[in-house]
Amino acid sequence: MTDFDINIISTGSQGNCVVVDNIIMLDAGITRKKIEDSGYNLDNLKMLFVSHKHSDHANMPMIRYAIAKHHYDKERSNMLVHDIEVHIPEDVYTKLKEQEATRKVEPMDLTYQPSNVFTHAKGQVFERDFNNIHYKISLHPQKHHDIINYGFVIEKTEDDKTVRMLYVTDLDTVEPTNVGPGLTSLGMFDTIVMEGNYDELWLREYITQTMDVLDPNRKADLLTDKELDKYVRENYRHIPKEMSAGLFRAVQNMRHLSKQQARAYVRNHLKPGGRYYEVHRSSMFYEKPQDWTLLLQ
Repeated sequence: MTDFDINIISTGSQGNCVVVDNIIMLDAGITRKKIEDSGYNLDNLKMLFVSHKHSDHANMPMIRYAIAKHHYDKERSNMLVHDIEVHIPEDVYTKLKEQEATRKVEPMDLTYQPSNVFTHAKGQVFERDFNNIHYKISLHPQKHHDIINYGFVIEKTEDDKTVRMLYVTDLDTVEPTNVGPGLTSLGMFDTIVMEGNYDELWLREYITQTMDVLDPNRKADLLTDKELDKYVRENYRHIPKEMSAGLFRAVQNMRHLSKQQARAYVRNHLKPGGRYYEVHRSSMFYEKPQDWTLLLQ
C-alpha cells in the first residue's frame, strides 16, 4: 500500500494550498488560476477543507468556485450533481453569504445551505470512499491568536491497511488550550504536514536587539508576548521606519509554531520511516540572515 501523495501547491503568507492523493484539498488560499497553473486539474477534486478565515488560507472566489462546480447526471434525469464537498468554518460561510447578497452577476442562492457545504464543528468526522479506498477525515480545533483554526487528521484504509496523516498550520501551541485538547493526544502518524514558521533563537535575538535600540530601559526578555504586542501596536507609528515593519512582523510570527516546536512534536509523533513536510516558513525569521545587523544601524 502506498503512503499519501502530498502535492504542496503553495505555502506561506502568500497563500496555502495542499492536495492529498489528488482528490482532497487542504486550504485554498490562492486563486483558481494559480492552482490550475501549477498543473493541478480541478476536475479531480472531491473534497475541500479550509482551516480558518485568513485570506492566505481562504480565497473566497476559489471557495465559491468549488461550491458552484457541478455537472448534470444524464442517467438520473439530468439531475444537478455537485462535484466537490466544501468544508469551511462558519465565519467563512457567513462572509460568503454577505458577498453573494451584494453580487450583481449570477449570485448563488444561499438562503439555504447547499447540500455540498459543511460548516466546521468540534469533533466532526467524515468518512468517504474514493477509488476503492476508504478515507476518514476528522477536525481538530486549535488556537491561533484570537480565532479558531482547524487541524485535519486523515486516515486512509486500503486492503485492511491504514495510514494516518496530520495537516496543521497557524497555531499558537500543540498543547491543550481553551478551544480544544491540542495535538499531543492524537497519536502517531505516517505523514505530518505542519508549520515550522520561525527560528526561536533568531526571532528573540532580533526582538531583543531592536528593543535595545528603540528603548534601552525596556528589556524585551522581561516582557510577555502580550506586553510586547501591546508595545508594538501603541508605538508603531513612532518607531523608525527601518525597524517598524520587522518588529511588527516578529510579533505576528509569534502566533505561529517555531520550527523547534514543530520538530519536537514530529520527533514524538512521526512513525519510523514516516515523512515530515515543514510548511509555512517565514521568509524573514525562518533563518538568520548574515547581514541582519545592518537593519539596526
